[in-house]
Amino acid sequence: MKKITFIFILLIISTNLTLAIEVPNVWEPTTLETSFAVIGLYEYGDYPRALEGCEWLNEIKTPEFAWGSNSHSPPEAKYTAPALMALLRCESLANGRYSETINSAAYWLIYIQKDDGSFGDIIDTSLAVLALKEYSKTKVAEIDVGEAITRGEFWLENVKSQNELEKLLKFLALGEKVAVNSVQIEGENKAFKYFALSYLGEKADVKEDFNSTLGIALALYASKSEKYHQKLLERQHFGFWGTKRFNTVEILDASKVKGFEDLKNVGCQYIDMIKPKNDMEKVIFARYFLMCNKKPDLNVNLTKILPWMVAEIMMIKAEEGEDYSKELNFLLSAQKDGIWKEFYNTAYVIWAMKKLNVDFDYNKSLEYLRDNLRAEYPTYYYAQALKTFYLFNMTEEVQKTLKILSEYQNPNGGFGYSNGNPSGIRSTALVLQALQDIRIE
Repeated sequence: MKKITFIFILLIISTNLTLAIEVPNVWEPTTLETSFAVIGLYEYGDYPRALEGCEWLNEIKTPEFAWGSNSHSPPEAKYTAPALMALLRCESLANGRYSETINSAAYWLIYIQKDDGSFGDIIDTSLAVLALKEYSKTKVAEIDVGEAITRGEFWLENVKSQNELEKLLKFLALGEKVAVNSVQIEGENKAFKYFALSYLGEKADVKEDFNSTLGIALALYASKSEKYHQKLLERQHFGFWGTKRFNTVEILDASKVKGFEDLKNVGCQYIDMIKPKNDMEKVIFARYFLMCNKKPDLNVNLTKILPWMVAEIMMIKAEEGEDYSKELNFLLSAQKDGIWKEFYNTAYVIWAMKKLNVDFDYNKSLEYLRDNLRAEYPTYYYAQALKTFYLFNMTEEVQKTLKILSEYQNPNGGFGYSNGNPSGIRSTALVLQALQDIRIE
């Protein structure tokens, strides 16, 4: 295969600078906590601090004028809706400052609404309906969201809740006071019940001591208590509310990039913080456990995980000198005309099988990948595609993938979860790892 030329020298230099300033032991604003903190502070009457929170929310929005769980996450309705509710309150204090963001966020919500009227799951839909109802009653509203609200309510009325929190938020969105009062919910989530009752105009007698930032913010809204006001302010960081980042996965991903190997020792200090909760997480985190000399638990139900995860188990077992025939046979039986579910799974599976010299007719798989290589996937799809196309000597497809990645790259040299998203350590590290694998340095 001829040598590939590409302008990624600047990428590697600039990304090194970007990664170097992102350290694990820092506070990071999170959308849900900051949004409900703003809502609680506004209800309490602490408008200056509410505005501080809104400034952060305005700062960490995605290019779609929506929000994920934090500045590095793809947008979801369950985060966008509370942020919209917070900004609507701040807009009444700072007339005009947030109007563009507010209208764009409302548009994003109705844009992502599904044909059945939902905005995602029950929590997404409940919060979206609640936010759009608030939006529709304000002077700043430029979009008619009445139909979206009606469709969302219809979906909620006909869907079955899976747990008490879903039930509570569903009743809140539908404005059913009696039903909200009947929900039996305990622990930190009980703060949502107090919030819901107060939101619907009922008196909420808050007696519990909540420990989470979210619980404290909701309790402040319901109680307007100075106790919760002070507890919330104690958790504020430079005007926002968030979590302390010990993102072991990001640190270990970065440590695989040439020049950042020393980060492995940093990341492995926190490896015990990873507690896989199900079969999928066991596989996702297995590689990181191995990096830190800990044996992963790979005793999983293959039918409950994705094809790429089965291939990952196969690769790990091969590296450890263990028999991987069960995983290989499962993959061979699961393929349909050389395709495993979709683009990423197929690219990963055939890459793993080729690495292990599995005798298989790869032509249909490669044809599928070639025909479906387009600029609409998350960034990590292309990182894997580079490695797969390179392994199969597909020069034209490698160049096409590099071109897509160059379009995805942000001005600071990094890559976000998808095109236009803020740069993140993990997405950037995965791209750089792939470039190293195909000999571009």
